[in-house]
Amino acid sequence: MALPGRGTGVRALLAVVLLACAPWRLPGQDASPLAFELRVDALAGGREAPAAVHAGMGVARRMSTYARLALIAGTGPSEDGLSGRAEAAARFHLDPFRQRRWGAYGGAGAGVFWGDSTEPFLLILFGVEGPQRGGWAPAVEVGLSRGVRLGLALRRTPSGRR
Repeated sequence: MALPGRGTGVRALLAVVLLACAPWRLPGQDASPLAFELRVDALAGGREAPAAVHAGMGVARRMSTYARLALIAGTGPSEDGLSGRAEAAARFHLDPFRQRRWGAYGGAGAGVFWGDSTEPFLLILFGVEGPQRGGWAPAVEVGLSRGVRLGLALRRTPSGRR
């Protein structure tokens, strides 16, 4: 099996952008199940993982009232040069209807990191999503994947929903 190279990151970002361009509302639906997000993640390297800062984007699909499936790709500088990652994560929101100003969520997933070498990883995350303004909501995440990571996201969300 061939491992992805540096061009894989560009292809993954392009795929996320194309998915994010899907229509927000489909005929007969109140709101599209897709939500676009922009993000920045600081990855503190583990024992053999370089530290990195990745700018990325993603798209999340509402799977149920509480669950979202997110596909995210990011790239940026690392201790070893340019690196990137692509991941899929399931998020479980505790306040899907925005009954509170800040809503907590947790999740898990898997992905692939590439730079000087390519390696798969597992991910566990915890976060809070903030109040919506102009259809966008900020979020802060802490996760474990190849070390500790801190993420800041800006998500496009339908009114009254997370």
